[in-house]
Amino acid sequence: MISAITACLALTWQGRKADILRRNTSTRFHFIQRMNGNITIHAGEAFGKESIWQAIQWCGAHRIGHATRLVEDIMISGNEVAKLGTLAQYVLDKRIPSRFA
Repeated sequence: MISAITACLALTWQGRKADILRRNTSTRFHFIQRMNGNITIHAGEAFGKESIWQAIQWCGAHRIGHATRLVEDIMISGNEVAKLGTLAQYVLDKRIPSRFA
């Protein structure tokens, strides 16, 4: 049981971020959600925008780090955004903070 004093819980994986869902981690993320914790997942770098979807849909991420591949879901015309893809629109609509590094 986690006490009210606990301020931070971190989970770290070694290896490819693409393997995040294959490592039976859903119970850990569900536990964090039940404890009203915030979840930040580094996704959308090496594995692509699909890992951003996985982080949000499967792991309940509240924030995405290294979301550099999100730009693959945004169409640019000249200097303006012409169209957002499904993922980019979802991130915008839900106001999911993302760090592009």
